[in-house]
This record gives sequence, structure tokens and C-alpha cells, in this order.
Amino acid sequence: MILGALCAILGAAGAAGAAPVPKEWAGKRIASITIRAYNVFEREEAKDPKPLYWIADRIHKTTRPWVIRQELLFKEGDPFNPDLIAETERNIRDLPYVRAASITAKMNKASEIDIVVRSYDAWSLSIIADFSRAGSQNKGKLGIADMNLMGQGLSMGLEHRRSGGAPGWAWSAKDAALWGRKVEYSLAARNEPGTRNYFAAVDRPFFASSVRTAWGVSGGYTDTSASSYLGDALQGSARKRQSEAEAHFGVSLATSTARVRRVKAGILHRNVDYTLSGPSDLPPVERLNFLSLAGDIQEYNFIKELQIQKFSHVEDINLGWSLQPEVHWSPPVGALRSQESPVMPRVNLSKGLYWDGGQLLLLRTGYNSTYVSGGQSAQVGTIGAAYYGRGLPHQTVAIRLGYDHSWRLDRASFLQLGEGNGLRGYRLDQFAGTRRAVMQVEDRFYIRNEILSLFDLGAAVFFDTGYAWPRGAGMQFSDLRSSVGFGIRVAPSRTASNSPWRIDVARALNDNGSPSRWSVSVLGGQSF
Repeated sequence: MILGALCAILGAAGAAGAAPVPKEWAGKRIASITIRAYNVFEREEAKDPKPLYWIADRIHKTTRPWVIRQELLFKEGDPFNPDLIAETERNIRDLPYVRAASITAKMNKASEIDIVVRSYDAWSLSIIADFSRAGSQNKGKLGIADMNLMGQGLSMGLEHRRSGGAPGWAWSAKDAALWGRKVEYSLAARNEPGTRNYFAAVDRPFFASSVRTAWGVSGGYTDTSASSYLGDALQGSARKRQSEAEAHFGVSLATSTARVRRVKAGILHRNVDYTLSGPSDLPPVERLNFLSLAGDIQEYNFIKELQIQKFSHVEDINLGWSLQPEVHWSPPVGALRSQESPVMPRVNLSKGLYWDGGQLLLLRTGYNSTYVSGGQSAQVGTIGAAYYGRGLPHQTVAIRLGYDHSWRLDRASFLQLGEGNGLRGYRLDQFAGTRRAVMQVEDRFYIRNEILSLFDLGAAVFFDTGYAWPRGAGMQFSDLRSSVGFGIRVAPSRTASNSPWRIDVARALNDNGSPSRWSVSVLGGQSF
């Protein structure tokens, strides 16, 4: 209570969303559209006088107005549609180089609508210097990336990585507009201990509710090596080399700003080679060709919130139902004939609930499976819930519950649990099995926003508990491993993600297999 009261005194007010667009103007003609793009530290009334901020704005190239204009779902002469205004604002705010956006409208003397679109740039150039120590293991990377190269929306990055003394590298590039059209392309390559990955894709997505068609092509190669465990016991190692090529086409069955109903069909080629130590019932080679069919049914019911995943930035959260079924099928006929004849179904379902006073509950469940020659394998079912309660000012109580159940996973894909994914105070992926349960409770305090116009500061106390069980072992509460701790959160306020760095000090309440039950982890993003 004392810490919460302190936060209430010191906390700066969070950003507020733009005022609602008047519904009674619907149908009136849009007379003009003005794009106003602001630099990272630029203010509407004047530029920030601080010399360092002035220099930073000179280094950063403001997003070009045409980049923002290509996101608009309306144009001059169109009838005014408040729902398209709101959707456009969300789309602009979701760009990786924009930290805030607003769209305002006013009626002119001719009873027509003048629209002003304001976008506020995020700092896009970053020197990547990342170090993490978790579970007695050190990881780090050093590189450079720009999410908005020359203000044209192009993202590019290069990293040198090191894990446990072994070097690696990663490179990526992505642009949401190819030759001035809303066609995305992306390239990525990564080479580090235990993993090599290469990927390329060209995609024209459903970027708005009004888009009627979508298409894409992609290809990739992954080479992964991993050790497998049952409980704490080392079972062996596995190497998996997988290459894929995919093409798809989608169509919207009905266009509406309130809901979407879409169908996507495609073809996927997959080639997998396994190298295993120890006994296994997995085939050494898989040659698979798939036809795919996917659906996307969503109800749009967005709210604007603060202090859920971000600190001072507005978050758009959809409370509507979302159902996404998908199936891959490899028919044993003609050119599509595969070594096996599997069906791979997948389905995800989510829903959000909101109560006055800032009470948010996000529910999700999912299932995916591979069926090979009539046998069931690699089945994973998951269910989870996340609750966020805004109690005292500048305080959020966050609770996460999750349970995963699987059958016949290959050893390289066992469900893992440890410092990096929900159980602080233990080694990275210390526990592995076919069943996994986790609960996390955090009391998050948002102490102050926009310190020196650079970062937001927060803190948290937490409790984690969970375990991963091997096949054939019963679930017992005595198996649960738990930890408690506290942490500091620092979130850069001039980036688009506004995602915090978290420094967590945890104490394991059970034997964690290390000389000390205390651990310190430095990781990016909220823990959930």
C-alpha cells in the first residue's frame, strides 16, 4: 500500500486517446486530409529546446507523409465513416516506427469534413547491446538496427550474438510497401550455436477489414540441435533439419468494420531430416506436401488501455471473439504424394472481457496436432488466462494461468519451463516433459513516465509457480517449483513498443540445482 501510494504521488499521467469522432457526421463528404508527421522529440507547438534532443531529431529522419498516407483507409471525396477512422488510427499506431497517432475531424463551412492525421515518430535507430544472465548462463548480442530507414518504413538490422562463449550472427530486413504498394517483403538469416535459420517472404496481407483478397509466398530452412530431458534426467540429443516452401491465397467472405470472416487456401512443401541419439520411433526422413485451408473469424470490439503490456503508450485491445481454425492435409495422390499421409489440424480461440474500473481478462485456448499414417503424434493442447486489474492509480495487478498438455512429442520439442518462460529463480528450461503448468502473479507499479522525455520507470513484486511433468508421471502439487522476488522496470518512452527492460531478483523456494537459490535475470519485455 505504501509503494502504491508513493506511485500515485510520483506517477505522471499516461497518454490519453483522441476524442471520439462524432457519429452523426457519418456519410458526409471528406473534403481534405492533412498529414502531420512529428519527429521523435518534436512537439506540436514547438521543438524541444534541449540541445541533445535537437541533435537526435536531426539524426532521425521523420517518417515521410506518403508513408503515413498509404495507411489511410479513406481518401478525399469518400463519405465519412467513423469506423474506418478508428481502424486507420489503430493501424498507424501499430506501425513499428510510430509511438502515437491520432486522427481528428471537423466540419467546415460547406458542411464537409476536414481530417487531420497526426503521427509521432518513435526513435527507430538502435545500437543493440543486450546481455542476459539467467539460470547461471550468459547470453549477449551486439548490433545495429533501424526500424524506419530514411523515414521510408524500411526495417533492417545486423547482430553479432554470443551464447555460452560460442559466437553467432543474425540479419533481417522488412518493408510493408513494395514498389509503393501494400505488399510486404521480409528477409532473415540467423546462425548461432544449435540453430541456423534462413527465411524469405513476399506477402500481401489482410491489412484492413475492407481488404477483399490476400496472397503470399515464402520459403525457409532451419537446422536445430537440442538436448532432451525427462524431468531432470538427460535423455539424449536430437538434430532436426527442416526446409519449407509455401504459397497461399485468401479471400474475405464479407467486408465489415465490425467483424471479419476470411478463408485462406495454400500449398506447403516440407522436408525434414532427423538425427537422433538413443532409441526413437521417429522416421529418419519426412517428405511432406500439404494443402492448407484456414479460416479467420473475428469480432471487432476494441478498447484503449494503458499499463497492460506498455507503460505510457496507448494499447489497442480487442475484446471480441477470435476463432482461427487451420488444417494442413497431404493427399497420397499424384505429384502431392508424400512419404506419409498426415493431417495437421490447428485451432485457436480467444476472447476478452472488460469491467469498469480497469478490470481486463484475456482468455485463450488452442490445439494443434500431426497425424502420421493413421497414428496420432505431436498433439499439443493449451489453455490460458491473463487478468489485469487497475486498482490504485498507476498500479496493475497481473495474474497469468497456463496449462499445456501434449502427446507423442519428439524429444527436440518437449514442453520446457524455466527462467526464460515463467519460472524465475531456476535454470533456463530446467524442466521438460509432456505436460506443463504455470502460474505467475505480479503487482506492477508505474512510478513515473517520461523521465527526461526518455524513459518510464516502474517496479514489480512477483510469485511464480509451475512444473513440467514427463510422460507417465502423475501431476502432484508436491512437484510444483516456486519462487518469489522483486524487480525494476525501465521502458524507453520514445520507442514504438514502449516495452520494458526488467531486472528481476528471484529466490527459488525449492532446490533449483544451483549453488545458490538466488538468481538475477536481465530480460526484455513483460514476463507475460
